[in-house]
Amino acid sequence: KSSIAGVVSAVRSRLQLGNKRVAFRIERSLDNNEIALAEIRSRDVIVETWDVTLPKPLGLTLSDQNGKPAIQEIKKGGSASRADGRIREGDRVVAVESAFGGRMWDVTTVGEVL
Repeated sequence: KSSIAGVVSAVRSRLQLGNKRVAFRIERSLDNNEIALAEIRSRDVIVETWDVTLPKPLGLTLSDQNGKPAIQEIKKGGSASRADGRIREGDRVVAVESAFGGRMWDVTTVGEVL
């Protein structure tokens, strides 16, 4: 896809086509100590990035945190609640798999994730 509108369309198509799994790329700061060290040293915070594929229903509530889509809440009963810590509240969603071809597309808003 060459535009954000194309990516949004692909994601919506995936959700409507009834695919039983959804793949996300998640990003998380390593820990509070690492954040404190980065602030002291005036450098970038170290983050981990990984891909997670979960079956529907996900049981996630997303929100905009500091201009990025993030996991606001993990609801009991959804597959995210059984993901063994691979997804946590506060994690940022940085990409979502397209409906066709399995390519990850960068996202910058909650609307692009949905």
